[in-house]
Amino acid sequence: MTHPRWVGYIGVLGLLGGTLITGYIGPGPRPEGLRTPLSHVSSEIAGWTMAGAEEELDARQFSASAYLARTYVKDDYLLALLIAFHDHHQTAVNIHNPKNCLPGDGWEIWKTDYATVSFDGRPVIVHQHHIFKMGGRMAVLYWYQSRQRVIASEYQAKLMLLRDALVDRRTSGSFVRIVLRDEPEVLSEGIRFAGVVMHQVQLCFRP
Repeated sequence: MTHPRWVGYIGVLGLLGGTLITGYIGPGPRPEGLRTPLSHVSSEIAGWTMAGAEEELDARQFSASAYLARTYVKDDYLLALLIAFHDHHQTAVNIHNPKNCLPGDGWEIWKTDYATVSFDGRPVIVHQHHIFKMGGRMAVLYWYQSRQRVIASEYQAKLMLLRDALVDRRTSGSFVRIVLRDEPEVLSEGIRFAGVVMHQVQLCFRP
């Protein structure tokens, strides 16, 4: 009997091999832009209001075709939202991973967890990191989103993008990150915020 782990490995190798063959015998997946710009994401989400102007970042840091970086405020709390969109498989596979960039910015991840977010009435799982630096504690929610799915795992997201390249011949995807105070009540509000953001990001994709 074939071990289940080997079945998974064989499936992954078969998918990768099929993708490579397809790249040689036919045109590759075409870049797929957004139907609606990310700037159409609302300035008021789940009781949080955009504070100040949109932030200017170096998109080359995360190989983004388009991005949105904003700060939102609710009562005395701040929330930072980043959405990085990739219009093509070749850039989307270089998926941003906070596990690598947070330590580089001086943050230490002291707990890794998951959170359940309600997305259009159905539960989806996202990453939830608890981090600290110089005595300050923050929480990070992040996920990978395409026009078909929301995924927590960066490895699964890469694999599914390869699947999309092979089957649909069109790939695009977004990395979405939320940073806010690591307090239970604030984090609960952030999870509600995440569900609305997922819906609005989905509306930006082409059908």
